[in-house]
Amino acid sequence: MGSVCFCPECSRIENDLPFTQRRGEKELRMYRFMIVIFVLILAVALNYIPSSQEAALPRRSLENFPSRIGDWKLFEEQRIDDASLAVLQVDDYLVRSYTNSKGEFLTLYIGYFKTQKEGKTNHSPRQCLPGAGWFPLETSSIMLDVPGSNSGQLPVNRYLMEKGNEKELFLFWYQGRGRQLANEYSVKVYLMWDSIKRNRTDGALIRISGRALPNPDAALKTQIEFIRCFYPFLSKFIPE
Repeated sequence: MGSVCFCPECSRIENDLPFTQRRGEKELRMYRFMIVIFVLILAVALNYIPSSQEAALPRRSLENFPSRIGDWKLFEEQRIDDASLAVLQVDDYLVRSYTNSKGEFLTLYIGYFKTQKEGKTNHSPRQCLPGAGWFPLETSSIMLDVPGSNSGQLPVNRYLMEKGNEKELFLFWYQGRGRQLANEYSVKVYLMWDSIKRNRTDGALIRISGRALPNPDAALKTQIEFIRCFYPFLSKFIPE
């Protein structure tokens, strides 16, 4: 959400706009502000609503995630250090590099939570990536044709990032309880709704990353193909 500027120059420019345009822009800012406040209230309330303990759902550990997926095979498995795990608070995770017959490499991260109460929740790449030194060049939300997802359409966030001479493409979304979401406001709202109606707050963040050079469009195509390969396996590890 954009901030409101009160400097004299901006005020003069705003006063030169037609009245209906100024009113429309103010109403839009207020609408966005109210959405943010509503989501924040839901997020806080989620931790205080009394409920029975969430049931342990049948699922496979991510350590059993396939090491061979179509043309892709496991190249390296990474472990997260204890200090970082204490911050992430995930109950299960996977960080793997896969490679294919073309010599392309991609990294897959899945962080799963059995519950997202008492302050436990996914750490958004929107904040984590810049915090790690990555600068956003392009950001957008896109829909992918992925069989098995909601109506065959998978919403994902697309981030083209730069750090020094490196450029990487990141695709990520949130999945759990039969939902696949990219919009983080929607994630919070449905988390609250499912907590009340289904006594469930389990879910996961799924993120794919890889080199964007020399062609970001080709990198996007490669990542989409990879997602289509591994997506059918997710339901065994992330309960619907």
